Amino acid sequence: MALTALEINRAATDGKPLKLPDGSGLYVYVTTKTKSYRTDYRIGGRRGTVVHGQYPAMTLSQARERNREAKQLLAGGIDPATHKNSKNSPSTPPSATRSRPPRSTGSMARTPCARKPGRMSSK
Repeated sequence: MALTALEINRAATDGKPLKLPDGSGLYVYVTTKTKSYRTDYRIGGRRGTVVHGQYPAMTLSQARERNREAKQLLAGGIDPATHKNSKNSPSTPPSATRSRPPRSTGSMARTPCARKPGRMSSK
């Protein structure tokens, strides 16, 4: 049975997350603080979840439309969560906006530590 806006509005949880199914994979995930529209899926043997938006900023009909779009992407073999993230990200790669070089523990592991005399004895 399809959800209504009234059911979503009245939905509450006692601390444990609650899933209210709408049909065709769409459900409302209810926590103590938020209500969000989500779809679970499998692609290439991996499980994934795409979050369409939060209630009440997104209406139920908008969430159903986004769910249809996600299903079309899945039918085409495209991961909808990855597609959504790439669509929302800026056109410049993250490495171009980085202000300092990435941390690497590899060079630190190869660097010998300075030892204080008398602290460690060699046998």
